[in-house]
Amino acid sequence: MPPVYNQLSDGALGAVLEAFYEKVRQDPALGPVFARAIAAHLKIEGISPALFERWLALFEETCRERLAPELAAELHGRAVKIAESLQAGLLYSPVLAGLSRRPALER
Repeated sequence: MPPVYNQLSDGALGAVLEAFYEKVRQDPALGPVFARAIAAHLKIEGISPALFERWLALFEETCRERLAPELAAELHGRAVKIAESLQAGLLYSPVLAGLSRRPALER
């Protein structure tokens, strides 16, 4: 069993991220997404909220394995914010949201 850290140090964060990305690379749904640069995410067919949920589930699992409970919750909370930001940038569509791209004065 891997060590469980009680403080969020550089070593602890490195261990969590290394273990997490190893899991992600082996995951059939997430592996192809994480093999590309962030700009490539826009070109990935099938990117969806479900993939973000899978990413967060693997990250939370890894945090719980490697960190004390309160640290795991803190780091997972940060990941949730990152996922929300990425989803907003990748999945938000003004057209689908019912917004026009025209300035308000032209409507």
